Amino acid sequence: NMLLYRAFRLDDENARYVFEHELGHSFDATHSNFLNCGSKTLTHPCESLEYQDHFDVMGKGRELHYNGIWKEKFNWFESNNIQTVTTNGSYTINPFESQGGIKVLKIPRDRDPITNEVLYHIYLEYRQPIGFDKKLLNKEVTRGVLMHYSPGHFWSSSQFIDTTPTIPDSRLNPTLLPGNLFIDKV
Repeated sequence: NMLLYRAFRLDDENARYVFEHELGHSFDATHSNFLNCGSKTLTHPCESLEYQDHFDVMGKGRELHYNGIWKEKFNWFESNNIQTVTTNGSYTINPFESQGGIKVLKIPRDRDPITNEVLYHIYLEYRQPIGFDKKLLNKEVTRGVLMHYSPGHFWSSSQFIDTTPTIPDSRLNPTLLPGNLFIDKV
């Protein structure tokens, strides 16, 4: 990956994207996809659209952060930056670029009846146009939380969840806004 980066000009936006994306692969990240479920639940077959996470460099998010799934896999969070949620309650998430605090909520969902292993997690993150994320082109995304789905505990996949399936081209407006609900029927 370092040789690939040296082949491009450092001020070339495409070169930076390719380097950041390929660096993610070298850390064992796969592509960040968009999970199109329509009115179905996450546990039913949904369509996974490759590269269609517009807010992650492992998808189409040029010069943006890796999402919370990959940051956890890469061990880029301090232990106090990610909180596993196991009870109902009110939780606060800080933007990725802020100092300290919780950056991601990780919600274990559905368990194997025999092994009790978590079958998938939902990750919630809050992004603001500050620091590295100042290039967020879609300001709507900064008004709420982004949701990702990852099967099991091995971070084998990152699927961006559509929380607004009734909005046209919701891949660009997927944010769960304050006051709205997302129900995952397990």
